[in-house]
Amino acid sequence: MINVTSKNGNKISYYLVNTIKNSAPAIIIINENFEINHWIKIAIDDFAEQGYVAITPDLTHNVKTRLATEPITKANLIKKLGSEEYTDYEAAIVDLASIIAEVKALPNCNGKVGIVGFSSGATLAYLSAARLHVDAVIGYYGAEIFEYLNEGKNINCPLLLHMSTHDSRLKPNSLNKIQAALIGKGNISIYTYIAGHSFANSHDPKLYLPDAASLAHERTIKTLDTLREL
Repeated sequence: MINVTSKNGNKISYYLVNTIKNSAPAIIIINENFEINHWIKIAIDDFAEQGYVAITPDLTHNVKTRLATEPITKANLIKKLGSEEYTDYEAAIVDLASIIAEVKALPNCNGKVGIVGFSSGATLAYLSAARLHVDAVIGYYGAEIFEYLNEGKNINCPLLLHMSTHDSRLKPNSLNKIQAALIGKGNISIYTYIAGHSFANSHDPKLYLPDAASLAHERTIKTLDTLREL
């Protein structure tokens, strides 16, 4: 694990696999709940084997607790004695900017950075496309993207979204609204899968769908491979 201090003073640890001898794009993978776990390390290793500098940061300090403002159900967040967990995306985007700067400074990074996010990590990835200097962004089942559709007009890099048709974390009609707001921009692609949340997580046997996950991964790599071009 490697540590870096972000501009807002947060101490961030990240897991890096950098075995590439030649210049290559860097891929930052942001897990759901912003954690580093066994599954995300396997994903990092897989991206590294495919010729990328691969990184995943621990951003869990940006998942915070507040008093619940509405009834909590399985469709939103975790209930804990009248409280709820929420993601502080405004703080997280500052942390991510620091990670991006750190990664671009690596001697074998070709100067291009892609972001791949899952769940809340997908929402942060989407925000990075709108606010930061990144070269490609992929988001898997980012249910909270719906809350930031007004930022879509600021996205100029390739953005690929993998959305689930049966995602319990999506608000009613929000998938249709995401599609309506973002489809039509030439740099944005949205694919839907007949699946639930976390369909790409091979360590979640209740939700994992191998065929959908494989197709999404193929599309992800096709997008990221454009970053190899000089």
